[in-house]
Amino acid sequence: MNYIKNIILLLLVPLIGSAQHYSLSVETQLKEVYRKVYPACVRAYGIDSSTLTQNSAQFSAVVVSSDGIILTVAHAVKPGQLYKISFPDGRSGAARALGRIATDQQTLRPDVAMMQMIEKGPWPFAEMGCSALLSTGQACFGISYPESQNLLLPMLRHGNIINKLNSWGFVESTCIMETGDSGGPLFDEQGKLIGLHSRIDKPEGANYEVPIDIYRKYFTALKVIKNYDSLPSNADQLPVDNVKVLPARKAEIQEKAINVSAKTNSGAVVKIYSRGDTILGTVFQLKNGKQIIITKNSEVGDSSFTILKGRNMPLKLLKRDRATDLAALDITHRVSQPVMVNSLKVLPAGDSSLNARFLYSIMTDGIVKNSIAGLLVKELPNRFSSGGFNAYLQEQNGCPTITKIDSGGVAHKAGLKEGDCVMRINNVQISAAKDFNSEMIKYYPGDSVYFSVRRQPDTLVVAFVLVPRILREQPHPMNHFEGGKSLRRDGFKNVILHDARIRSYECGTPLYDLKGTLVGLNIARFSHTTTIALGVSELMAFIDTIP
Repeated sequence: MNYIKNIILLLLVPLIGSAQHYSLSVETQLKEVYRKVYPACVRAYGIDSSTLTQNSAQFSAVVVSSDGIILTVAHAVKPGQLYKISFPDGRSGAARALGRIATDQQTLRPDVAMMQMIEKGPWPFAEMGCSALLSTGQACFGISYPESQNLLLPMLRHGNIINKLNSWGFVESTCIMETGDSGGPLFDEQGKLIGLHSRIDKPEGANYEVPIDIYRKYFTALKVIKNYDSLPSNADQLPVDNVKVLPARKAEIQEKAINVSAKTNSGAVVKIYSRGDTILGTVFQLKNGKQIIITKNSEVGDSSFTILKGRNMPLKLLKRDRATDLAALDITHRVSQPVMVNSLKVLPAGDSSLNARFLYSIMTDGIVKNSIAGLLVKELPNRFSSGGFNAYLQEQNGCPTITKIDSGGVAHKAGLKEGDCVMRINNVQISAAKDFNSEMIKYYPGDSVYFSVRRQPDTLVVAFVLVPRILREQPHPMNHFEGGKSLRRDGFKNVILHDARIRSYECGTPLYDLKGTLVGLNIARFSHTTTIALGVSELMAFIDTIP
């Protein structure tokens, strides 16, 4: 029987190696195409024609000609209005919205719009493809600017076509998106523009793209500054594109290669039970042979345990680090497949070779989640994770002044009152609202702070412990997904943004490339589109301080 098993394994090994090699070839092709089309993917927002100040939310778009013709979606622009356009290389300019086709006044479908750069080119541009030639299962990728990140560089996401034209006139894909991504380009694996991001639905994988063929059909009509509430009468002759249809099996081979690679690294992930919840962590073997678990600091309490071989194993807390949100736990029972610290490789500073690389994250119970490295970020500022105190301020007469206090909140219980002027935070002088904001982002829920406030005619000191901020998010499908966003989801350095649908309770899990090399540790589910992983440099810096 064992002889037969060995024969089967010998027969499978060449197939496994071939699948992984083929998948790496697809990855190499994607990286080349990504470098080619990336410069044409732009960030946009409306500007006032006289003051040039921003007057609309940001959105995404793509340049399709060297003289600066830009395609985007109707729900983002108004004909004749001015928009600031920012390119990935740092250049920027102004564009005017031209034609817009929005035959349905409620949904603005078919959601088609064009802009034109005012400054002369040449501008980088992407080549338009043919959406009629799409096939179900075909791989695709998008490059756009999700609003939640508020970054000047776009993020790459990977997926496949699940419906080349639905009853609403959209292409459906698994390329996830959120607000800000609207108008962003969807490409095939040859780098041809096949659609533009339009909207999402409640299911996490339901994403709708405007097919490129409708832009090509009404290209001439869209050059006129006009709002079309019916389809233009003049239509262009669609050229027949000689585009090779890529077989769906490429995506399947990639997935098989990832799953095969993951089996060699599956034993390092363990469940941690703490605070009545279940979270995940990764077992590392240090250079001295000691094994520890590393997990997400803000999710683990002072006491926790894991279950190995049917036995409860108490875990001793060794170290916490707030900057990285990592915690190290001592594990008394050794596992057979830890991540070996000796094998970890730190990429040189500024190395962008990880961009557009296929990745996979390992969960417990044999679950593997595929993704792609969408963007490497040196610093993700703390915008959402800082502590709150259940009160609101405005600058009045040059002083940050309490204008509203939630009843029953920590500010109310501490004795703060409306009209109090905050002059110091923990001995740091505050002279304007910007000073208040820049100081408060340094503190997290659970931190103790005190305000020195002026309450005429007195100066008082009010102390309290910060609590999680109440973020009032719009009732949009992007804010409702399984597991939700991590409570601590920013304020990190040297991170990888990727598109795996990691649940907030699945952080602390390892992130690998197709060669089985550890490239990071998942630390937060940031938004609908983005999971954040700490790079190996941050991970190693933390490990080196563990006693």
